[in-house]
Formats: sequence, C-alpha cells, structure tokens
Amino acid sequence: MNEPKAIDPLVSKIEAFNKKLMKIVSSSKLYPYNYPLTDMLLSKEKLDAFKEAADVGALIVGSIDGRYLIVVKDVNLNKGKFTHTYGFVNIDAWILCEPSFPTTDELIEWFVFNLECPILEVVPRYLVEKRLIPETN
Repeated sequence: MNEPKAIDPLVSKIEAFNKKLMKIVSSSKLYPYNYPLTDMLLSKEKLDAFKEAADVGALIVGSIDGRYLIVVKDVNLNKGKFTHTYGFVNIDAWILCEPSFPTTDELIEWFVFNLECPILEVVPRYLVEKRLIPETN
C-alpha cells in the first residue's frame, strides 16, 4: 500500500502565497505592480535560486521598482566566533530597513513572502560589482 508523501511546509507556503498574489492582482483595479504576474509567482526552484544568489552585497530587485542591498548590520564575537546579523538597505531612498536576520536564507524567506513587493530577482554580489565597476584593460 502506498503511503502518502509528506508535504513540504515551504511548498505549502509558496502555494498559499501564489494564490494570495493571484487574488490581489486579479481583483485590483489599480494594479500596484510594474511586472506581469508570471514574473512574480514563486516556486521552490526560484526561492532556492534567490537564496543561492543572496550574500552581502547582493541586490534584491522588488516588483514595485524597489532595490535593496543585502548588508551586514551587526557583527558580534561570541566564544571566539564571529556571528553576523543581516539586513538590507533600500538603495532608492538609502534607508536601512528592519528587521534583521541571523542568516541570508531567513532574510530572503521573509522578503519573498511579502505580498506588497514580491521579489523579481536577486542579483549576486559579483554581478552587482561588475555592473558598478567598469573593467579596466
């Protein structure tokens, strides 16, 4: 007899997020997003890619023309080991935002489920640097 597969809580959360997003977009007279729904829908693979790209210096691109730079907000020395607290800066207004997170994975998960500004892309630090600093020959 086949046993039912365990449902991944993160996949359930992604499905619930997508349903809410579709409902908001379809019922809104004033469409608040600047991108098509297909660009904003979330998948486990997309979330994993966002987490992989997220690091200090990576850029989170939101769907309402918001751009957020991932930063280290605090560094503590605890029992001879450094611990970091991560946050993000709205680079369009240069405002340090709240809250803070112990890992970039937790920062991305918090940010990605924000219905007000779904993430379109996370640009890795090396690409951000490449765009900002022209190569010298």
